[in-house]
Amino acid sequence: MRKLITTLSIFTLATPLYGGVLEKVQKRASLNCGVDGTLPGFSLERKGYYTGFDVDFCKAVAAAINVKKINYVPLKSHERLIATREGRVDVLSRTTTWTFERDSHGLSFIGAIFYDGEGFMTKNFGSASVKDLPSAKFCILKGTTSEGNIKAFMNDLPYSVVTFKDRKSQMAAFREGRCNVYTYDRSGLVGLKASMPDGNTYQIMNDVVSKEPLGPVVADGDKNWEDIVRWTYFALITAEELDLDSRSFEKQDLNNSQAHFLAGGSTAAQKRLGLDPNWVKRILRTTGSYGEIYERHLGAGSSLKIQRGLNKTWKDGGLHYAPPF
Repeated sequence: MRKLITTLSIFTLATPLYGGVLEKVQKRASLNCGVDGTLPGFSLERKGYYTGFDVDFCKAVAAAINVKKINYVPLKSHERLIATREGRVDVLSRTTTWTFERDSHGLSFIGAIFYDGEGFMTKNFGSASVKDLPSAKFCILKGTTSEGNIKAFMNDLPYSVVTFKDRKSQMAAFREGRCNVYTYDRSGLVGLKASMPDGNTYQIMNDVVSKEPLGPVVADGDKNWEDIVRWTYFALITAEELDLDSRSFEKQDLNNSQAHFLAGGSTAAQKRLGLDPNWVKRILRTTGSYGEIYERHLGAGSSLKIQRGLNKTWKDGGLHYAPPF
């Protein structure tokens, strides 16, 4: 009896909690992707059309599994992880910081797709640090890492916090002067400042108060689906490493590494995950490489002009590094 119980326990632990996400998505013929929808550069919705860095990752996942339709699900900060855990979205692509607490609570982070840090925006007051404000009152979003970051940064200095459920009310309070420091990831601050009609009257401070590795998230329990989403991310990075983009990958004069990658890597691995041999090519046709996505929405080709910095590939001195295909 004891042996039987042990065997059943092992079987239970090895059985996925939420199995068959790929099958569900393919049967539905659409991918449910959680996004923000209000953040310039990352995901912005206008008249039902979504665009941005995070949106393109949704498109890359859909391309990998050959699903043409994507249902973009706008989620607020305090509800995004619950929605992902409960399976209301198949993947979350929404500037979400990878932390120990989140990763150990029914969720799996795919990787750090964007390296960032929390920063601050204030009315121009001629100083480089929030610590120089005579009275700092921070506008923060519920369900983010901001409050803990601010507490550690301000240390013994006096400050106060006002919490909001959504960015619209947070921004309104900031602009009305109900709080005088707007806090968010620095890349997000650049986008928000650029979208404000009077953006030149505000400044982004030099303070960087945290590490914010932002990444896509899936619910725990389906290792196969987790691997598909993770290797979609790795495909985007690898394409840039191999100097392949949405135009060059169709050329015939490919070297062995490029040809192997475009063939989707190991045939056995493709079959195990339920992918076909054209999955990598579809990604490149749809979104291009990681570098193309970045430049289009955040970099030189965008209105934000955010330098890549840590978000370069390892070959160029950045942190993005993909395992071999």
